[in-house]
Amino acid sequence: MLESRQYVGADIWRFFSEGQVQDYCIEPSDEYSNTLLILTDGYLYHDNSVQRIGNRTSYVTGPLLQREGLRESTGLQKISDDDYGLIDPPKLSSQLSVLIVEVNPSDANKGDYSILDQYLGKWFNTMGVDKYRLLKTDIPANTKEIIQRFLQQR
Repeated sequence: MLESRQYVGADIWRFFSEGQVQDYCIEPSDEYSNTLLILTDGYLYHDNSVQRIGNRTSYVTGPLLQREGLRESTGLQKISDDDYGLIDPPKLSSQLSVLIVEVNPSDANKGDYSILDQYLGKWFNTMGVDKYRLLKTDIPANTKEIIQRFLQQR
């Protein structure tokens, strides 16, 4: 895929919605801390997972935010009022913490970070994710330190 420059995306939405997160990332024991680290630019998309139910989608991309008017000054309120967000996945049966790193909104739309935070936060809360955080792209040494602190907070 990389050689052909055809990027179909990473299917993060399906990973959660079809239960792989439960199978691969959650140990149902109090002896373990379940933490998932996701490296992404913050936008979620995969060619084979394009679904829409009302204002809920299986993806969030820059063109979607633009087309739906979510980049406007009232965008965050619109997300709440008109129930925009990701299609709800199943509830998780155990506690999970999620750290999303390398979030990198487009240069022309730096406000996308707040939109992505609200979108993904709504999704994680609906699933019952214990704790989550989105981290913008930064100096690698800083990112490493923040990851370490996140992992130690339990």
